[in-house]
Amino acid sequence: MTQDKPEPETLKVHGVAVDGRHLESGERLTAYYTGRGERANWRPDMAPSVVAALGIANTRSSPRDGQLDALFEARRADNGADWSEHIRKNSGFDFVFAPHKSVLLAVEFEPTEAERQLIRNAIHAASDDALRYASQDLGVARKGHAGEKGSERGEIAWVTFAHDAARPTLAVQNGPDGATYLMDAPIAGDPH
Repeated sequence: MTQDKPEPETLKVHGVAVDGRHLESGERLTAYYTGRGERANWRPDMAPSVVAALGIANTRSSPRDGQLDALFEARRADNGADWSEHIRKNSGFDFVFAPHKSVLLAVEFEPTEAERQLIRNAIHAASDDALRYASQDLGVARKGHAGEKGSERGEIAWVTFAHDAARPTLAVQNGPDGATYLMDAPIAGDPH
């Protein structure tokens, strides 16, 4: 029932760069990811230590927009506080996993809802499996300056956003030396 529906604002946090510049809030990314498709889902088997560190109250319910806004800014989902005293240049990575179009067309044209959901569940399971595999390399924390004291295994979290159509976008640069970001193009996406 919440697909494609905006959510009322709850937590408003705005980032500040190391040099004091005010950064965009996570609202833009939240709107980008939740604007189409199904509601977001937390990693189903997130480690309790990660849940606590990120300030996530309940991983069994869908993430709320305010929580996502804060997490995209490398801040806690519950109160907007920084994850740690260390400066974060990056709050996460964006991975896109897409099955072959024939699979997505099968989701749309299967004769029963049960068959459509079986395929959707297989897509979600495959995405989670791929992220678990990637986490073996990504879930490593460096110790010391630039890893001079080695590293240790850590845990990662993810949020899954399922989109049933490709999002047509245009790359836009804010001035010759400015940041580049993607802007939605005002046309329909193809099944993907």
